[in-house]
Amino acid sequence: MKNDNKKKIRCIEKLLLLLLSFIFLYSCAPPARTLITESIADGHYDSEFPASRSSSALTKALESIRLLNSVAYYKAYNYPPGAISKIPAASHMELEADKILFFNNTASGTATFVYAFEKDIALLTCAHVITFPDTIITYYEKSKSIQSIAIKIRQHIYINELPDGDDIKIIAVDMQNDIAIVQRRLKEKPVFLQPVFPYPTGKSANLEWGAFVYLIGYPKGNKMVTHGLVSKLPGQRGSGDFLIDANFNRGFSGGMVLAIRDGIPNFELVGMAKSVSADYYYAITPGTPFNPQQLDSNFPYTGELYVEQRGEINYGITNAIAIETILKFIDLNRLRLMEAGLNPQLFFK
Repeated sequence: MKNDNKKKIRCIEKLLLLLLSFIFLYSCAPPARTLITESIADGHYDSEFPASRSSSALTKALESIRLLNSVAYYKAYNYPPGAISKIPAASHMELEADKILFFNNTASGTATFVYAFEKDIALLTCAHVITFPDTIITYYEKSKSIQSIAIKIRQHIYINELPDGDDIKIIAVDMQNDIAIVQRRLKEKPVFLQPVFPYPTGKSANLEWGAFVYLIGYPKGNKMVTHGLVSKLPGQRGSGDFLIDANFNRGFSGGMVLAIRDGIPNFELVGMAKSVSADYYYAITPGTPFNPQQLDSNFPYTGELYVEQRGEINYGITNAIAIETILKFIDLNRLRLMEAGLNPQLFFK
């Protein structure tokens, strides 16, 4: 009996020893470290990836952008080599032409609602998305005589999701800074106004190296969100334009650039994406219309050949227009906006 009691006491002693050892080891272990990723409220634009969810805040901005398409229709007069050396009178163009062709040039980009009041809506986009030359003249290389004269006969700008109304009109354009305002007047006053861009305008001049930004637009016709870091442009402190290391593709021109000041949801509009770095080259292409199924690879192609300019995008070098430049453009065109029935004071509101 006594031996049993001794065994029990020894077991209890061992358990107590193990428990004390565990407590000792745990108390000596280094404290667990918590990684703090919250933005510091210092009044500067954030340079780190957001620590909190941004989906709902970005959705509000996405509701204000649309895919904008533009088509320009041309009538081209082609002339044989040496036939004419100067532009003929309009009445003689067709008489002297050897061949008459019709073609069109197209462009797509991103447009953002910046105005909605009564029946009028206005959108901000890049100028190169909606502007085409009125006349295109080509020359023969050897004789320097005119090869063709193409005259723009009409242009159509459209957004599929808009309610019925007048054609979209170009109200103001700045080709140098690549900014444009377009307008559409609806047939009836809508029950719900179009969602104007919901966040305040910021200051691109306050962007620092490595500032984190979101970009929203329609690359290749797809509504998308991407992000990147800001780099300052040397020698352009006056304009405030900047670079972003974000991916860019055709259709993103006119996309909004959002910076965050002291965490989500404190978005501010700091600029508009306009272009990407690219290398251009010329290639020989078949004439149009061209059906590749009718091409026999065993025989040389004998149809008409054209020279076409092509570009290879250098991804990760996106050019952005400063918000200060955009606001100055709106202010300089106050009279044109008012003549179109728009109130400049209601832009971005």
